[in-house]
Amino acid sequence: MDELTLKPRAPGSPAGDLVATSSVTAAPCHRPGHSARFSLKTIPREGFPGAQSPHRGRLPEETLSVQVASLAGQVEELAAQNRELRQQIGQIAAMLGAAQRVITNQQRDIMARMTINHQQALALGTAARQRAGELCRRYGLDEKKHAAAIAAAIRRDAQRAWGIGNLHDLPAGEFAAAREMIAGWSSLALMRRRREMEGSA
Repeated sequence: MDELTLKPRAPGSPAGDLVATSSVTAAPCHRPGHSARFSLKTIPREGFPGAQSPHRGRLPEETLSVQVASLAGQVEELAAQNRELRQQIGQIAAMLGAAQRVITNQQRDIMARMTINHQQALALGTAARQRAGELCRRYGLDEKKHAAAIAAAIRRDAQRAWGIGNLHDLPAGEFAAAREMIAGWSSLALMRRRREMEGSA
């Protein structure tokens, strides 16, 4: 039977080589003069099936350096893009803020130019008469004699407060404030004069 044995080469042989030794055990030869032969063959390690090079799976240092430099360049490029994006966002935010201020000023100007409508002016006149009636009853004055004069005083003070010559010229945005002012209006000096007129009559 044939046998194949692998073992390291003897000292002095190239490093990493293997030696294949073949031995034959044969039955007695029936032909005189014939004998079994064997041969030795040196097989380089890298050429032997299943053998691996000591450098396999490892990258040269030059290749690693190139890859590291490439990654560093990509990181720097991304950082530059990020800085540029932040600048663009800041510019857009500033533009939006400026636009919002312009719109707010325009709205304020429009509201300042708009005045209350006819129904709102009538409502303020009605509120002045109602307040005049309340003051007459509080100070014991005859409403028929004094309410109209007191209501006129209320309207004059409201017009003076907003710098207008007529309640119809009141800015639309000031309607609620004017109505509140009329509802709480009071003048002790005027009430005293009206009571003096009431007593003298």
